[in-house]
Amino acid sequence: MITSTKSVTAERLAKLPPPHPKETGDYWRPLPHSDLLAAVTAEAQKRGWLPFGQTVHLSRNGLDMAASIDMALPAISSEAAPSIGITNSNSRTYKATLWAGVRLGHNCNRGGIPFTKISLGKHTSGLTEHLEEEVAEACHLCEQAFRKILPTIEWLKNKPIMDAQRFLVAAGRAGIMPWSRIGLVDSALRKNDLTNAWDLLKTFASVAIQNKVLSQLDWTYRFVLLVRGKE
Repeated sequence: MITSTKSVTAERLAKLPPPHPKETGDYWRPLPHSDLLAAVTAEAQKRGWLPFGQTVHLSRNGLDMAASIDMALPAISSEAAPSIGITNSNSRTYKATLWAGVRLGHNCNRGGIPFTKISLGKHTSGLTEHLEEEVAEACHLCEQAFRKILPTIEWLKNKPIMDAQRFLVAAGRAGIMPWSRIGLVDSALRKNDLTNAWDLLKTFASVAIQNKVLSQLDWTYRFVLLVRGKE
């Protein structure tokens, strides 16, 4: 669900030592990226999702991770495949989170659109000691989300967008994406003369993947909520 030209291998991820930041208090615990990725992969296999491809991106200091795992489930449509995004922050920037959505393009190379965001909670001993149970519950919610994606996409395709600029202006004002990038989305829409909400989301995602990997999921998810009238 993310696009990165510098994907990290699982072997390198496993060798990355968890941080031990100072002044975090006794309650905070680091969550190794490799542990979270392995737990999600194992749960996906257990549920018969047949994970087959993954992309992993790290921040420069290695503290934050954005990853995605593609699933060999029946395609949502000819242009979208089920996928789970995974974000984890050992810099204490955000909670560990799973994102249920789709990868776009026949080769899944046009970015992704997350439809559901599921937080695993704060980095405490409770999360690190019961990671498998927390991931199992989150994947259960992802499974429910997968069932709703196809009807959601059909609804979006049938939702005419007569004034796409209105959504783009709202996205800029809400700080969902920088104005310079909003302009790129607007230019692409004008060039291709797209008129429904699904095309609008795909165009937004195609611009989002040109930016920082750790921003791709958040920006696109917030725009999905905006278009669906939930933000």
